Amino acid sequence: MAGSLHVKWLRHGLIWAGSGLVLIVGYGYRTEFMPLWTRTLAELMPGRAIEIPAGSAIVRAGKDSHFRIDATVDGARVRFLLDTGASMVVLNRRDAVNVGFGLDKLAFTQRTQTANGVGTGAPVTLREIRIGPIVVKNIRAMVNRTPMFTSLLGVNFLDRLSGYSVKDSALTLTQ
Repeated sequence: MAGSLHVKWLRHGLIWAGSGLVLIVGYGYRTEFMPLWTRTLAELMPGRAIEIPAGSAIVRAGKDSHFRIDATVDGARVRFLLDTGASMVVLNRRDAVNVGFGLDKLAFTQRTQTANGVGTGAPVTLREIRIGPIVVKNIRAMVNRTPMFTSLLGVNFLDRLSGYSVKDSALTLTQ
């Protein structure tokens, strides 16, 4: 009985010592493990910007190869579809209301040429679009009069960055 008690205590001690060693090694090599951790998070959460070193963020494409990006616009959560064919940021009506625009107070005076034909929109200025560590302030946008399923993150946002690239289904944004 006493022998089995000693074996049990020894086993528990070794488990605690091993756990402590794993924590120490993990902390010591945290810089080397960070890219692995970042990539794992990006794979598990497409659309969510994961901060990577040097003020950049990475977003993984969805299963349909499109980049849907979770952002904060003037304090409100907005999910954008990255659209390099859109010259500017376009909010759908639901997101515009969520951000704080009253649709009845907007002037839908801007004519647009879209893949679906000619449309109209209301020019607005967004105080801030935040995607992870990326922040773009005072950016021109438009609220689309025609119903849209999702808001579009257009080229005028990308032009305000120092760079962006797509490789292996990952979009990297650099401030």
